[in-house]
Amino acid sequence: MRNCQWRRCLCLLKIYGMDLILLGLSWGGFFRCRLADSDTLWGNIDPGATLISRRSNFRWLGYIGDSFSYQILNYYPYEHRVLSFALFLIVLAAALLLLQLTFRDALSVSHWDRKWKIVYLAITSLCFINVLSSELFYFTESYLIFKASLLAAMGGCFLFGRKHYVTGTVLFFVAPMFYQMSSIYVALVLCTLAYLEEEGKGFLRICRKEFAYLLAALAGGVLNYVTGPWICQQISRRVGFDISPSKQIRQESMVETLKKALPQLRELYESSLGLMMPVWLPAIFSLLITGLVLYILVRMGEKQQIGIYLIYKVVSFALMCGMSVVSFQNEFVCRVTAPFYTMQAMNALIALFYLKRAGKQAAEWMAEAAVIGYLAIQCFFIQIIISNRILSENLDILYANQVLDYVKKYEEQTGEKVFDAAFCADSSCSEYYEQVNYCHSAINSRIAGKATYSLVETVALWRGMDLGRGEMDSQVYEEYFAGKNWDSFDPEEQIVIMNGTLYWCVF
Repeated sequence: MRNCQWRRCLCLLKIYGMDLILLGLSWGGFFRCRLADSDTLWGNIDPGATLISRRSNFRWLGYIGDSFSYQILNYYPYEHRVLSFALFLIVLAAALLLLQLTFRDALSVSHWDRKWKIVYLAITSLCFINVLSSELFYFTESYLIFKASLLAAMGGCFLFGRKHYVTGTVLFFVAPMFYQMSSIYVALVLCTLAYLEEEGKGFLRICRKEFAYLLAALAGGVLNYVTGPWICQQISRRVGFDISPSKQIRQESMVETLKKALPQLRELYESSLGLMMPVWLPAIFSLLITGLVLYILVRMGEKQQIGIYLIYKVVSFALMCGMSVVSFQNEFVCRVTAPFYTMQAMNALIALFYLKRAGKQAAEWMAEAAVIGYLAIQCFFIQIIISNRILSENLDILYANQVLDYVKKYEEQTGEKVFDAAFCADSSCSEYYEQVNYCHSAINSRIAGKATYSLVETVALWRGMDLGRGEMDSQVYEEYFAGKNWDSFDPEEQIVIMNGTLYWCVF
């Protein structure tokens, strides 16, 4: 018995090591990045802004964790980027392992041969290795809430797979108190788990289990969302200052929202929101897996199961895109849309389940090539995203250094000290540099222009300089910058220093 337990532990450590290596190979290029996103830079300059963001977004446990990190441990993630990044990958690998263990009994994975186990590991890895998840790596100050929420979420899924429903549900209530998006991951995983556990046992039985599992998955997130404004109000009264909940109030009808969402759904299936080549790879993968399941069900004569599977597809699609449509009316934010790949991975698990039952060798080869090839393509485009990120931040740093060189030269020539810096943008300032090809939302956005002060302040700190945050003078703006537009950096025209203040109009 003891030897059996040791072998099981060694097997789990081996799988965990494989997951960690795969995650490291996929995301390790971010080790070379220095700036991350503008929110991270501002969080480094003013850690209190991060804490306020946690409270106003109802991430109570994230607030407690960050407070402990900042005030007790004196640990700021941005100042220890490499360590913070490594810890994120270590915890993410643990969450991936728990996800893989969730379906072990439902799919009898332990009885599969090595080839099928490799396909299974590739499918589950798709949940965290995909281009949309890249945005999680742009917010160093948020690594704690990301990793803690995903670990709690996947831990709860693992416990549900082992029939420990009470403790699993507790974790589902804990996870959104770090980061609410984890509830969508949970809902997609449990929706699939219920389908696999009750497959072939009748329509009503599977519907009951799906409903129960979805209720457990979403209850914590709904409770967090509903009670958050009231809790914010109570905290505000006690501490004596306003902590406004950052809920977006819907100003447009559902029809108007759908009009904006549909083109982005098209882009999602065409190119993963512009993060891959526009050759419809996500759509092809979805059609291939769905078609394979329907083909097997038709050949096996399971007509009732076809209807159940199609209902499952509709529910999982609604779960995947619901948060993006409701929370962000103008765009599909990548980190919020990342469950798109979890939906695809869960659908691929169902296809794997039916393939094992049907025993069609040609279909097995096709599915194996499709899954592993699709994951490899995701890894390839992740490397392109990382390369573009490095290019974008190098340009940010280059322009910030040129501005600071201009300030140094001015101080040496005039003997006057520059104390503050104020910024504006010209009439066509883009969110991304033209040299960057794959970008969306925070992914590969330029910091110069979006949050120039945070960039210049950060680079100034590297150089031992101190610049306070000034305000753009309206007269300076009207005289030097109003209505002007540049295609390249020109310090003689875009920089004005007056009365100890640097004014920079970013092209």
